[in-house]
Amino acid sequence: MERMDFTQFCEAIRDGIAEYLLHYDIEQLRLEQVCHNNGIEHTGLVILKKGENTSPTIYLEQFYSGYRQGIKTFDEILQLIAQEYNHVLTRMEEQGELTVDMEHVLDHVFLRLVNYQKNREMLMDCPYIPFHDMAITFRYLVKMDENGIASALLHFSNLQDYDITIDELYRAARENTLKLFPPFVKRLDEFLEDRYPQNGSYPETPEIYILSNQQFIYGATMMIYKDVIAAFADHVDKDVYIIPSSVNEVLLCIADSNMERAMLENTLHEVNEFVVSGMDYLSDEVYFYDKQLGNIVA
Repeated sequence: MERMDFTQFCEAIRDGIAEYLLHYDIEQLRLEQVCHNNGIEHTGLVILKKGENTSPTIYLEQFYSGYRQGIKTFDEILQLIAQEYNHVLTRMEEQGELTVDMEHVLDHVFLRLVNYQKNREMLMDCPYIPFHDMAITFRYLVKMDENGIASALLHFSNLQDYDITIDELYRAARENTLKLFPPFVKRLDEFLEDRYPQNGSYPETPEIYILSNQQFIYGATMMIYKDVIAAFADHVDKDVYIIPSSVNEVLLCIADSNMERAMLENTLHEVNEFVVSGMDYLSDEVYFYDKQLGNIVA
């Protein structure tokens, strides 16, 4: 039997999932295009129960990948989506039991660095702070455990609901981010050996370090903390190139090494084009930290 293309697959999921959700009082099933970081769109299945204003959205790309590769049958995928819906619904109900007031929001807001140009449309509805060719956005931490984090982007309407100014939000988020996501700096080769030991040893990189956070999630945000960059520059006693290699990390390159800025820029462009996913892209600019002046410049 010929396999369905992605559009056919999504429509078949929408039309076939109802019989797997019979014990729920489902009012509506629909497909939506949802815009994520850098304008990347994903197709979501919205499952709305009767009498509810909010609903889980199940993104279908990962399920289509399993179907296309023959890893799962279509019926097995319908079962998996029903299980995912139950899991997400349970999590939403648990979160709904929390009383979310202004103080709670200020205790759980954190910063995330995104590319400005690719997120212009999203940023029209969100508070943000310009940072070179990027933007510092605000996210509300819903949950964090060994499986990862759940968070939500804050919009201007949220500030109005909680009567919070951007200055208040930024002060709280800047402090929370360091507490929730502590920074780490490690030599690149040592980091790769620790993270991917199955690949064996890596060439030594005494002049290149990785800066992220301990969770390795949105870790490039650490570059906005000048004290973190300054501490590294003081440690190596050199100026530093800052390479925003993805939203999850930046690379720190000792400025008097054999690597020239033009070469670093070319490498970054190639990595962004061929390696980094669209959602993880952050910047094509290489930045320079001047140790004497204490400034980051393009």
